[in-house]
Amino acid sequence: MRLLLEAEYLRRLGRYRRLDRTLTQKYGMTFEEFMERRVVQQKGYTWDVETDAMDWEMAVDGMRTMERKLRELRESGRVQHG
Repeated sequence: MRLLLEAEYLRRLGRYRRLDRTLTQKYGMTFEEFMERRVVQQKGYTWDVETDAMDWEMAVDGMRTMERKLRELRESGRVQHG
């Protein structure tokens, strides 16, 4: 079961990282810079930019969550086995 969970977390992490990389390349900045520069506002709150902002936020949050879950899963495996 642990291996299935780990595989799923890694799959999701990869998907979030690909989206983050795509949007970083598209806008030429990190998500943090994108938010600090208020790009959505600068672009006039267009549908594309709003959608990118929501997707990007989901990807960044998802990466953090999956990394945390992987760390917790791996730590629990060490405690049980070692």
